[in-house]
This record gives sequence, structure tokens and C-alpha cells, in this order.
Amino acid sequence: MRNTLRSRVDNVFTWVMRPINFAPVSGMVVETVRFDTQLLQHPEISGVEYQQGELAGYEAREYFLGKWGRTCAYSGTGNVPLEVEHIVLRVKGGANRTSNLALSCTPCNQAKGLQVSFWSGGRTKYNRTNQSDGKSHWLDAVCVGATGGRVHIPPGLQPPNVSAAGRGSRQMCRVDNYGFPRTSAKARRVVNGCKTGDPVKALVNKGKKLGTYVGRVPVRKSGSFNSKTEAGTIQGISWKHCSLLQRADGYNYYMGDSVSSST
Repeated sequence: MRNTLRSRVDNVFTWVMRPINFAPVSGMVVETVRFDTQLLQHPEISGVEYQQGELAGYEAREYFLGKWGRTCAYSGTGNVPLEVEHIVLRVKGGANRTSNLALSCTPCNQAKGLQVSFWSGGRTKYNRTNQSDGKSHWLDAVCVGATGGRVHIPPGLQPPNVSAAGRGSRQMCRVDNYGFPRTSAKARRVVNGCKTGDPVKALVNKGKKLGTYVGRVPVRKSGSFNSKTEAGTIQGISWKHCSLLQRADGYNYYMGDSVSSST
């Protein structure tokens, strides 16, 4: 269970950081898919206040006001609304401990980096319904939060889909039902330029395996690969027929269903 949860966290972190490296992303909107009855009754409670009692949040704020002299820690601005924020951002590994928190005015806080807001699934459905968008995971994703209420989706748009495929197995060899090795230890991971898990296109011009196959390959030292396609596993394809499409990075990529003109 722990490994599964860590994998989900790592996947989310990976796909948050990737667009940041290529586009000027200024914020992220997250849909929380559960009801927090305590938050409904006490909207002012947040973070560790759930575990530390009613005064914990107020005590922490008074401590920060005294530490930073009731001014912004970055610009020194006073007599303005101040926010408690992370010195080292959470997306960069910053902790919630007191030593990593400071007081900041809104302009300085927003200038630091990615702003994250959280919204309910009800708001997502409201936005999607008002815009007459269909029901799918990716349409829900673009309709989250305040910005999701005014999204233009061109008819015929095909969104890319990504699914986690893993990065291979750490098991050095296969075992039988009694735990004894039934295969030899792993050989070279790269054979003739291909690595196990790489997506390739195999074009076979003659023989019993005549055809074109697109899929991931488990490589063999002999140069005779298997190709795992949607139709099944095609065995014994020579590396000479294979052309690399992409280096394996732990994810599968494919284009999703297009949006019909009625939506």
C-alpha cells in the first residue's frame, strides 16, 4: 500500500513539474473528491489545526507576527494583509515546519512561484454542465475551479492520454513455484540501441510475421525481440526491423477520443 501511494505521489509530482519546465505555469487547480464535514462546520480550520486544538493556529500566527515584526519577510512592507507561506516551496521539497514558514504580502507570495488552489467536485460538475461539455476525466480536469468556468474546447480536439507503465522489474531472474531460479540473471539492458520498455515500430516485409507492429519491446541478447502490442505479444522479431519511437520514461502515450461537435 505504501509503495502504491508513493507511486501516485511521484506521478503527480512528475506531471506538475513537466509543464513548468516548458511553459510559464503560474498556478495549479486541484479537485478534492471528498466531503470534509469538519471543514464545512469550521471553515477557518486548516492544516495542522485539526490535530493541535483550537488555539494552535492563532498561536502560530502570533509567533510569526512577532518574528517578522508584522511586516513582509521579503519586501518589509507593513500595514498590509499578510499571508503565512513556505520559504522553500512544497513542490521543491519544503516542509510544513515552523522554520520553513514566513509572513509575506500577497504580491511577494504570488511572485515566488506556483500557486495551488483546491476545489470541490461539485464546482467541477457545475462548470462542465454550464458549458455543455461531455463527461470524461480530461474534461473534468479542465473544468476544475474558478478558471474552469470559461474554457473553450474546439470540436474535434484529441487530448493526449498518459498512463504509468513502470520502469521495469528489479527482479534479477524468474523463479518457479518453489522459489528456485528458472532463468539466468539479467543480461545487458541495451541491445542494438534498444532497451527493454522502449516503444518501437517493427516493419516486417516477409515471412510468417509479415506486417507492421507498434509496441514496447523486451530486448534479448540475441537481437530477436518480442513486441508487446495491443493485439498481443509478437515474438521473435529481429532488431533490424525495429525503429525506435521514443526512449522509455515509465509512461505510455496515446491520443484520446476526439470531442464531437455536439459538445
